[in-house]
Amino acid sequence: MYSIEVENLKEIQEAFTRAPLLVSSELIKGVKEAGKVVLRTEKKEAPVGKTGLLRRTIAMDYAPISVKIYPTREYAGYVHEGTGIYGKRNDYIRPVNAKVLAFKVGGKMIFTKKVKGQKANPFVERTANIVASPINTIFNNVLKNIVKKI
Repeated sequence: MYSIEVENLKEIQEAFTRAPLLVSSELIKGVKEAGKVVLRTEKKEAPVGKTGLLRRTIAMDYAPISVKIYPTREYAGYVHEGTGIYGKRNDYIRPVNAKVLAFKVGGKMIFTKKVKGQKANPFVERTANIVASPINTIFNNVLKNIVKKI
């Protein structure tokens, strides 16, 4: 017959009982820290343009163990992806169902027969590439803290 004795069994059991709270707490800290890194970097990578509005309106929504970072301006997709008609011979956007295009700039209505196309500026993609390593470091530290506390 074999007998195995585990030293400090009670302390080990207590540590595992606390583990879910410790893991949750460390993950929450890590996600918040990672979100701040992404937000700060995306604001640096977003183009300033004439007003800097796109950069200033990048937002972050946080919920425990998740974070969402996004530009709030409706034109952000055109800035990031481009209009698809840039650098071509006739690289202007023209009205299709009206005589003029109408839009607001700085609260002022603009009416025009054409606007220049937008070259892609993939600031979100650049952000993802820049923050990959720092975020890995953050979550490696989260894991180390969890192991140390358990």
